[in-house]
Amino acid sequence: MKQIIHIAIAVLYSLVLTGVSYARSAPQPFKITGSIKGNTRIVRVTATYGNAEPIVAQVKNGQYVISGSLTEPTIIHLQGEGKAGDNDFDEAANRYDLYLTPGNVQLRSDKSLGNTQVSGPGGKWNKDYQYLMGEVKRTEDSIYNLSQKAMDLNVWLIMYKNGTAPAPYGLQEYQRDSIKYKAIGYWSERGLDSVLNSSVLVPYIKKNQGSPVSLWALFQIGGFTKEYKYDLQYPLLEQLSPEVKALGFAQRLKRAIEMNGITEVGKVAPEIMLPDTSGQNLSLSSLRGRYVLVDVWADWCGPCRMEFPHMAKAYEKYKDRGFTIFGVSLAFNSSKARWKKAIVDEKSYWLHVFDEKDSILKTYGINSGIPKNYLLDPKGVIIAKNLWGDALEKKLDELLSK
Repeated sequence: MKQIIHIAIAVLYSLVLTGVSYARSAPQPFKITGSIKGNTRIVRVTATYGNAEPIVAQVKNGQYVISGSLTEPTIIHLQGEGKAGDNDFDEAANRYDLYLTPGNVQLRSDKSLGNTQVSGPGGKWNKDYQYLMGEVKRTEDSIYNLSQKAMDLNVWLIMYKNGTAPAPYGLQEYQRDSIKYKAIGYWSERGLDSVLNSSVLVPYIKKNQGSPVSLWALFQIGGFTKEYKYDLQYPLLEQLSPEVKALGFAQRLKRAIEMNGITEVGKVAPEIMLPDTSGQNLSLSSLRGRYVLVDVWADWCGPCRMEFPHMAKAYEKYKDRGFTIFGVSLAFNSSKARWKKAIVDEKSYWLHVFDEKDSILKTYGINSGIPKNYLLDPKGVIIAKNLWGDALEKKLDELLSK
């Protein structure tokens, strides 16, 4: 399971479509006419979207109106608010995210803003967006719950390794929890997302190539808090209609996916030159002639350090047969002292460098989290990525055991 690094990715859901031509750059008007039934505590509704100033609409007799202009379809966030001093007002229940296009749209809310029905041409794609958002949220909630379980397990695993686990937590319990931890890691990192992609997002994109919501779906596959998936996302993007691909968001997303493609299998790994444990600069290219595992990690990252025993086993087995490890530690939330201590504690006696500016995140297109690893051939070409557990040793067996 990855620990997410919150990198500032200023990509906004600023998508828009109207009529036949989606790619109009001139602002076009929209108007939201809302009615709220059975809740007199909502006194105003605030709308926020993109870089525009928030729009505050007063609710009178259960009615409100919000109007403005858009240059591309957008997700507009509506927040119902109570009177000053109404501390029991349920803000969470009075939120609604509307996928909005230019034109008129009518919202009818029953008791709370969260329970809203949408009609009118301005909400043409909102039904699709609500369906996809619901599926994404269900997956994210499941991943979060698994992450919490994994954090609890990781505490016990670390205590056992450090010899501080209380009785009767012994080897049997450690082995049991290690298996659980790996299973949770698979489903939280890859399994659930794979199911979401294959059963929901990808089918929607393929079936709705003329929908701007397909761009939102594409961004959920990789780009928001997940690593871009060049081989999957780029072909899907190219299949979209010319009108959708002409949208500004589509063009920004395309550039981001292409940047991620620089670390696809078959590409030469970008150069890295950073100070090692002695303070001397060490370059990745200086290791040509050997198979190299570039491992991106940090001392605070439990899942990263859980991989160290597997890497150590592979390193000891093949270090004299043309293999080495090039560990790149992030400085985020860390220090050189903590980095060096972790190296000693983990007995990871291979090559290590410290990335004080976290430059590898940009150079290698890492937008989701760590750990990450890349296996390079003797020419510096990436031949595999994210080899977890015994997968690294098995891959090296194929390459070096002959």
